Amino acid sequence: MINRRDCGLYGSRGQARTAVMALKLAELEWMHDHLGEWPILLLDEVVAELDRKRRAYLLDRLTDAAQTLVTTTELDIFSPDFLERAALLHIEEGQIVAQEI
Repeated sequence: MINRRDCGLYGSRGQARTAVMALKLAELEWMHDHLGEWPILLLDEVVAELDRKRRAYLLDRLTDAAQTLVTTTELDIFSPDFLERAALLHIEEGQIVAQEI
């Protein structure tokens, strides 16, 4: 809901994705507070439809908190700072292979 309107109907895809991620971040915080450890978060193409500001905020929050696995087809949408802190893997002939930046 944004201004009492269904974000899925009246918001952009980026706004809807931001709303879902805000709920997911709140859930991560709740789990950490109640269980004492961070859960592993799996995100598939999560930043593809976010603007640069929202993308940077989300990635900063994820870096500070949970162990996160992010799938993407576009590395160039991630900041050099984020990529420097990340372990990059790719699939090559059915095998998971470490990738150098």
